[in-house]
Amino acid sequence: MHLPIPGEVTQSQLFDLPEMRTGETDPNLLKLPAPGLHGTFSKAYQLLTKINAKIGWDNLLKARSSVFVMEEVFPV
Repeated sequence: MHLPIPGEVTQSQLFDLPEMRTGETDPNLLKLPAPGLHGTFSKAYQLLTKINAKIGWDNLLKARSSVFVMEEVFPV
């Protein structure tokens, strides 16, 4: 699973490692379904990626949970 990288991490020296600058695409990213989506699914995917780019993954999940009824998990 690949999640957005927080700004603090990208500003750190972590990404100055030589293996992070190869420019090669992660093979796991090539398996994503986006290129094969059509119609409404393609538009929805494009919209979600734009929202993610603007507000970040955590804020997208918060917005989702405030709009949709999410399943509550009760402690056992």
